[in-house]
Amino acid sequence: FLIKNSVKIFFLEKYYKFLCINKLNDKENFILFAGSLQPEANSETLVGKYYDTFFLLKILKKNLPKGWKIYYKEHFATFSQIAFNVSPLRKDKNFYLKLSKLSNVKLIPHEWNTKKLALKSKAVSTLSGTIGIEAAIYNKPVLAFGNTWYMGCKSIFNIKNSNDCKLAIKKIEKNYLPNQKEIKKYLHAAADSSHKFVHSKFFPIRNVVKNNTIIAKSLFQKYKNNRQI
Repeated sequence: FLIKNSVKIFFLEKYYKFLCINKLNDKENFILFAGSLQPEANSETLVGKYYDTFFLLKILKKNLPKGWKIYYKEHFATFSQIAFNVSPLRKDKNFYLKLSKLSNVKLIPHEWNTKKLALKSKAVSTLSGTIGIEAAIYNKPVLAFGNTWYMGCKSIFNIKNSNDCKLAIKKIEKNYLPNQKEIKKYLHAAADSSHKFVHSKFFPIRNVVKNNTIIAKSLFQKYKNNRQI
């Protein structure tokens, strides 16, 4: 299975690159859509109907200003040659062929620098990806789908439906920019509410139990502190 899967990933990456554009049009306005690693909990089981890439692109395409494009950039780990990479189960040749045929959507090489692309874009769109908060820090508007830790940040557009997208893009057309003070405040709050994680390559059960214990003790301590105020 491992050898067969490795070969499949190798040729899938080649096929994806074959469908990609090889040069950016500097005069073109575009939204950078960062593809998600799938299958994965953060981009499937925890996001409901938003796991469907074509559903998200349909919402974006419907509200895309005239002349704008969507640049689809695949997640770098999709083509990673690691033993447990099962991305081809979700994204195969038919997936990318269907993507390439969508109007106003262009596939771009996954090796291209994401930060540089984000800075050149009019906005960044993602499904629970880290690029969402990164782009906001770069001072770029973010259209975020799904459910992730930074959705509570008011400077990030939380897109639940087509109307949310329509309203957000109207603001972006009027040169909307994220509020950096709001983002900094939110990141401080997130850091203050976070807990140290015991990392392991294979996440053994003993580390899961240890992490749960750390979190439980930390939450209990905060509860006691709040009770004393």
